[in-house]
Formats: sequence, structure tokens, C-alpha cells
Amino acid sequence: MAREKILVVEDDPDVLDLCQRILASEGYQVKGARDGYEAIERAKDEPFDLLLVDMKMPRMNGMETYQAIKEFDPDIIGVIITAYGSMETAIEAIKLGFDGFVTKPFTPEELNTAVVKALQRDRLERENARLRALIPLFEMSKSFMATTDLDELLNQIVHVAKRETEADRVSLMLLNEGSGELTIEASAGLHRGVVAEARERVGEGIAGWVAKRGKPLLLNEETPIDPRIREAMKSGEISSALCVPLKVKDRVIGVLNLAKLGGTPFAEGDLEMASILSGQAAIAIENARLFEQLERWGSELEARVEERTRELKEAQGRLVRAERLAAIGQLGAGVGHELRNPLGVIKNSIYYLNMKLKDADEKVRKHLDIIDKEIARSNKIINDLLSFARVKAPDLREVQINALVEGALSRTPVPEKVAVVTELGEGLPPLMADPDQVEQVFINMISNAVQAMPDGGRLEIATRTEDGFIVTEFKDNGCGIPEENLGKLFEPLFTTKAKGIGMGLAVSKKLIEAHGGSIEVESPSAPLRTGEVGVGTTFRVRLPRGGEWATELAS
Repeated sequence: MAREKILVVEDDPDVLDLCQRILASEGYQVKGARDGYEAIERAKDEPFDLLLVDMKMPRMNGMETYQAIKEFDPDIIGVIITAYGSMETAIEAIKLGFDGFVTKPFTPEELNTAVVKALQRDRLERENARLRALIPLFEMSKSFMATTDLDELLNQIVHVAKRETEADRVSLMLLNEGSGELTIEASAGLHRGVVAEARERVGEGIAGWVAKRGKPLLLNEETPIDPRIREAMKSGEISSALCVPLKVKDRVIGVLNLAKLGGTPFAEGDLEMASILSGQAAIAIENARLFEQLERWGSELEARVEERTRELKEAQGRLVRAERLAAIGQLGAGVGHELRNPLGVIKNSIYYLNMKLKDADEKVRKHLDIIDKEIARSNKIINDLLSFARVKAPDLREVQINALVEGALSRTPVPEKVAVVTELGEGLPPLMADPDQVEQVFINMISNAVQAMPDGGRLEIATRTEDGFIVTEFKDNGCGIPEENLGKLFEPLFTTKAKGIGMGLAVSKKLIEAHGGSIEVESPSAPLRTGEVGVGTTFRVRLPRGGEWATELAS
């Protein structure tokens, strides 16, 4: 996929050519202009993500050019090129509205660093804005949980979904598990006749397709879907649609359908919002159903009360977990907003000090390094919170599991006192997986094993095929895990460590399940004579062989 589009404005043809070649080699789409007037005309013809402009130019200087383009493209990012590099220059550039600066003469690395930092800052601002937009959604989910009247709850969910996604039509279908049929129980923007007649069996039509697979679907002109579904979409004169399953644990109880008849089509952000809403709505629906059942059971025999009370407690447990997930979303949004920008500023300041203090004594450099590491640790906490609230769909590619293991090992610091032994199977079939997501999981497995062996030990990593899956096993001989904690390991915010917030395993589980796989854990539970809980823990990551599961989704 092509990277961001950059417009370079420089009156010196040699510098202009150099900038274009450097940025093009990094994968950016680059266009050039010899002065401000030419740049303005180019920017009017096509949108650019970033403007790289020389400060000193005849006829129109860099600041004037940037201000003129900002009038019709307020979102464009600005980076100034100047021959006068100093702290005062940097401050002045920021005051003038620029997102970064680079001084002449510059190296390719310096130019690329300035561009990357400016783009990263813009991405963070957009991400924070998106997270702030999700906060009202988590607030609404609380009102869902307080509603026990099922009809009222269903209508409330439909109207919230319509408002938050700007859909023209919304329908909420519930599944009759006995007949295998989906029927509309609440809607907005649909004729009564359509609502009364609308029925779909699991596996048939768009809603039935989603209910069978339990995965959301975004429909637009570019969506690669079954031709039968495409025809169904055209017959309803729909330009764009979203269909997300309502799931309680791994059980589909219904489907939420959203459609637009024109205008701006649904995007990935709308799919994410609808998926979060559907998750909260499904738990609230199940909770309301259980309350209705409890009222009917009030007149039945006392022998059934105990059994149904247990089911109510399970529903209440799911309600508590739903509240916790809402809190995680709010916390993630707040942390991302409040901390990422200052952390970015600190990171940039460390980078600047490292450049300026090349000859500083060892103690100064040591403390700068400590600050840099603590920034990285803080960013990991933020990323874990945000990753759990919104797991992205895997970017599937053909990969080799052994290469992912080796990549994770190369990126994870392992103390010398921990011996790593690998037994990687030969001739293993390839996977259709997101290498970044799977490698992130493996890094977390290795880091957990190392932390379980503070005094040193042995980490064994093995790969093999087993029952149609590729299994990656991480086995340490550390302190082990108490039996009462085994069932809580993958719950968000559960941790027994002095550092960290207990999101790593929860995120890992969601990433692997998004690939159609699973994570298992084993640890001895019997106390040893020394008083330890046990020795050793084994995590097994199972991923489906080949691309069967991905092919099924595409079909």
C-alpha cells in the first residue's frame, strides 16, 4: 500500500531533486514545486498529507506558501527547510504552525526523521480525536446495562447505532436457536412491511452469513464477497452497509445491520464503533432476557430456583466484566489523550539532547538512556490499553512460523543468565497470518518467561504441527503459577507483577483468536518442599495451518 503524499517546495533544483529522491526511496508519493505559486496550484489539484517547504524563496517565502495552502487544506502537515538551525529556529517554526523543521545541509536520515516525526504527531492527534469520540459510546453502554425491559433495550440500541454511525437504515435481528432463523426485533428507517416479512436463515443472505461465521462485515464497492451477497445488496439499493454479530462469549444471539443509501460510505472506524456497540449490546440483551426469565420462574417450583439463580449470577458476572471493558476503553482514551503528546515531546527532546550532547560524560548519557527506556515502557502500557479496546483485523500474508519465532527472539532482550533453547520443526507449512500481530504475541510470551526466572533459568521454544494446527510452545522453568490464578491470566487488568497493568496476555489472546487460533497454559500447582508454587510454565499458541480459515471468511 502506498505511503503518504508529500509536496516538496524548493527553488534550488538540486535540493528539490535530492529531497524527492530521498523521500521516494522511503516509499512516499512525492511531487515537487519550484516556488510557492506552483505549490499552491498543485495543492489545489490534488490533496497532500505533508508540505516540505524551504523558508527562503523568491516571490513567496515558505511561511506564506504554507498559510495559503492551509486556507483550503487545513489538515496538511508542514515541515520547514531552513539554513539556520538552532533551538530558536525550532521554537519559531512551531510558533508559525509548522510540525517540524530540518536544517541545511541535511543527511537523508535527518530529512526522513523530520518527516516521520511530523506524520507520527499528526497520527497521534487523529487517534486521540477518535478515542475521544468513542467515550460517549462507552457511557451509553452503561445505560444499556441498566435497562431490563427487552423491547425498550432493543429500540434503544437501534437508535444509538443509527445516531453514532449516521446510518439511514438500522435493524436488529435476534436468532431463534430452535429454528435457526433471524428475525427483526427492532428497526429504524425501515417500512413495517419489510420488518414483518424479513427472515433469514443462518448461512443465507448477508445477516445469515455473518451469524454463521460470527465475524463483522463491511460492504462497499471494493468488498470481495460472494456474488449472491452482492446481488442482495444491490436489490436493496444500498450503497454501503455494516453487519456485525451480537455475541455472548462465542455464541451468536443476533445480528446488527446498518445501511446507507448514499453519501459517505462506511469506513473502518464505523466498523470498529459498531463492533464495540454490538459487544456491549449483546451482553445487555442477554442480561435483559435473564431478568425476564427470572420473573417467569418466580412461580415455578423451588427446586429450579437454585439453578436459575446461578445463571443470574453468571449474567451479573458478565455485566461486571462489561463495565470493566467500558472502563478500560475510557481509561485508554484518557491515557492516550493525556500522556502520548507529552511523551512524544519528551522523546523528541531526548533525541535532540543526544544530538547536542555527543561528548557528554557517561553519567549524563546513562540517565538519558534511562529516560528513553521509561518512555518506551510508558508507551507500551498505552498501546496495551488501546490494543485491547480495538483489535485490528489481521493483515494476512503468507508467513513461516519459525521466522516469526526468530524475529521475536531478536526483538526481545533476554538476560545472559537465561538459556534459550529452540527446537523448530522442519518443513512446516506456511501460515496466512498478520506477522506483526503474531510476533507481538511471541514477544509477550518470551518476556513473561524471562520475568518468571529472575535468577536465571531455561526457556525452551518449539514449533510443530498437531491436529491441523501449527503449535508454538514456550516452556520455562521459573516460579510457576498458582492454580487459583490460572483461570484469570487472560482477564484484562489481572497481574501479579510489581510492574505492568495486566493487559499483555489479554491482548495476546484477542490477537490469536482473531486468527482463528487459541492459547493454552499449563503450570504445576502442587507446592514444593521449598514453599514455591511449582516449577515451570508452558504456553501453547495454536494457529490454523495454511489459509483455510481466511478462505472461508472471504467466501
